[in-house]
Amino acid sequence: MKILLIRHAVAEVPDSVSSATVDDAKRSLTDAGRRRMRKNASRLRRLIKRLDVIGTSGLVRASETAALLGRSYGRAKSERVAALEPGGHPQAVLDWLNRFGSEDTIALVGHEPDLGRLAGYMVCGRPLRVIALKKGGVCLLEYEGEPKPATGMMRWALTPAQLRDLKD
Repeated sequence: MKILLIRHAVAEVPDSVSSATVDDAKRSLTDAGRRRMRKNASRLRRLIKRLDVIGTSGLVRASETAALLGRSYGRAKSERVAALEPGGHPQAVLDWLNRFGSEDTIALVGHEPDLGRLAGYMVCGRPLRVIALKKGGVCLLEYEGEPKPATGMMRWALTPAQLRDLKD
């Protein structure tokens, strides 16, 4: 099983005056964030040819990122995964992943520092932040069998700029 950890693209920043009343879950991607993510998704297809499922946090910025990724891959279905929301437990993500086959390629769209901790749990067995993904960044993990803590292997990680620099 191949698993892509993808941090949501650049989102609106609440202004300091109204930040107390802004619902963080409803922050949308910026126009620049959408534009960059479309390009990143297109470039990602050079490395990962097929995407079967996209699991996403229910926060608007992650859902919008997942939708852009889905458009690039066409047939990949998208599903909300509550455990990908801030504060979600890594084991709940692995439980969700275990619904799928060992040949599947799955993207998980979420937030930092949770994605970094998820990577730590998958590779080291503890929710230690072993990587910090930039907005729109991606990391590939692989499992030879059933996804369990400390059995995943990190294959690579790319910043958004590195993705954009890949040639079509």
